[in-house]
Amino acid sequence: MRVLLANKFLHPRGGAERAVLGLGAGLTARGHTVSYFGTAHPENRVQGENVEVVPARDYHAPGMRRYRDAAAMLYSVAARRKFDVFLRRTRAEVVHVHNIYHQLTPSILDAARARGVPVLMTVHDYKLVCPRYDMMRQGSPCDACLHEGPQACLRYRCAGSWAASALLAAESSLHAHRGSYDVVRLFLVPSRFMAGILVRGGIDMERLRHVPNFADAGEQAAPFEPQPDRFVYAGRLSAEKGLRTLVHAASRLPQGTLVLCGSGALEPELRALAAAAAPGRIEFRGHLPAEALWREIGLAQFSVLPSECLENAPFAVLESMALGRAVLATGVGGVPELVIPGLSGELVPTGDIAAWSERLQAALAAPERMRRLGAGALQAARSHHTLEQHLDATERAYAEVLA
Repeated sequence: MRVLLANKFLHPRGGAERAVLGLGAGLTARGHTVSYFGTAHPENRVQGENVEVVPARDYHAPGMRRYRDAAAMLYSVAARRKFDVFLRRTRAEVVHVHNIYHQLTPSILDAARARGVPVLMTVHDYKLVCPRYDMMRQGSPCDACLHEGPQACLRYRCAGSWAASALLAAESSLHAHRGSYDVVRLFLVPSRFMAGILVRGGIDMERLRHVPNFADAGEQAAPFEPQPDRFVYAGRLSAEKGLRTLVHAASRLPQGTLVLCGSGALEPELRALAAAAAPGRIEFRGHLPAEALWREIGLAQFSVLPSECLENAPFAVLESMALGRAVLATGVGGVPELVIPGLSGELVPTGDIAAWSERLQAALAAPERMRRLGAGALQAARSHHTLEQHLDATERAYAEVLA
């Protein structure tokens, strides 16, 4: 089958990119012809004649360029034209889009519609129902757009400034009015929680298919021996991930080392907080390549995800499970579908420093229990979240839209 995968980024950046690159490699290994459409970047992991890119846009650029790029954020005529040529050249039988907003825009869906190529979309975040994409307002989860529409983004200044909020609200309103996503025959959702949100946002349940994310560390199953009193966080260093809560909680522990793997805007603040509250007991590893990240997870007794946002189906949890490590996490969004108390980890109250400190201390004091939960996590990952299972479900969806 000739499959065209479209995502705004084609280099390691976040969960969507892990999903696209892992899926593409898996489909290729199964004999499919896979093409990629995204933006140019020196670290792109796919190259060659089966790859087409458009220039990436900087929405924080100064001067007139900022306004020109803001206009293209709504609808990119250039991306549509290039995508149309690429569709004709690759003779794609299926178009599978992921995160396309802002950089590529739904303009590329018009090209697929015009050529009659069936389209599927994997939904990694809440952009279809929330102009901000993360359903957050002033640091807390918010569902106002589900019942008030995109204008809620402007009303509550969800993007910070009035101008930025107006632009995001206009973007969502435009595509709702145009029916830009009507061409998508199936939406593939990594969590049942996401399915529920989309239904509340007006998408017909008949167009949704649950396709769980995969753990691309899957078959390696941690040959590492966990080090005593060591636990790890892997992900973006940003406020919505609950890292202030985590660092404060870790600073209250009588022992234990927290390893933070990742980078982000909150890093300077977290470093200062760690130096003042828990000197020498919080280590920063920065953004790591996959193998180095798996090693850090494997050396830990367990991993943590203190998110305060509505997670979908985070790879950080799945990769920890696939490496045989229990997960302590907040019960937000789709996380409770992965972290089962007493089986693969524990759920901790969101934003509760005292509760996190108590649970961390109890986990560090019970290494054998963490081993048992880690074994349960590994079994769950192998039973439900392998790449092969993900490929099987995706191929079934392709067959369905082709039929």
